[in-house]
Amino acid sequence: MVSLGLVSAPTWANGGAAGKKRKARSTGGKKKKQRRDGEGWSSEGENEDDDDEADEGDATESPPAPRPPRPKRSQAPKVTASAPGVSSKWATAAREQLQATDLGPAWTALVKLWFTREESHGFVSPRDSHKAKLRPSQVGEWVARARAPRYKPLIPDPAKFGGLWRAWWVDINPGWRRSVEGQLVRMGTGEWEGLDIPGANGFLNVLICLKWWGDAINGTPEAEWDDAVADVNSAADGRVSQLFQLTQKPKLT
Repeated sequence: MVSLGLVSAPTWANGGAAGKKRKARSTGGKKKKQRRDGEGWSSEGENEDDDDEADEGDATESPPAPRPPRPKRSQAPKVTASAPGVSSKWATAAREQLQATDLGPAWTALVKLWFTREESHGFVSPRDSHKAKLRPSQVGEWVARARAPRYKPLIPDPAKFGGLWRAWWVDINPGWRRSVEGQLVRMGTGEWEGLDIPGANGFLNVLICLKWWGDAINGTPEAEWDDAVADVNSAADGRVSQLFQLTQKPKLT
């Protein structure tokens, strides 16, 4: 009986320890099951206090601010003849006035040169103008009427009007073009800045006077008018060629 007690005691003790280990393996040591929630993966069996703290943190944390839309890539502005914000309507309307009457191929070439020059300036129209001391008074009347195409000045004596225009033309040309006799020469080179005034108040006034003069002679050939057109053509061609290196003259069409 004594020997049985000695044998059974350690057997029970060992069995009890092994049972505790097996229980520990079955409870604390079993694999944690994973479950998926809204944020990611979590494990069952984790500390519940940690889960509560995480839930409280998620509840108080403000959602991230939405990202602002990416700005569109700006495109480089197209390079055009017109300056930014400047319209070419005034030049187009003026060209229509100048070409309303067929005054011959030389006149057509002159209008083309003028429009090319205005285009090169970007169709800007400053307040600058040529000297008005000897300018025909009809120009001021035309400007006062907003340069209306319907304005047709009364010119009873075309030759007299031509003389007034020529005196003004000589006055506004650069000094290097004047001869000893006060006439204009078409040879030589020099600056055109004093004559090269863009816009509705500039070289257009010279052309509109020639247009009125040509209309007043009713298409009758007149040497003075033809010579005036040729001289202005030469000056306009010089302005364009010198400042913009145009190698080809417009064809007379």
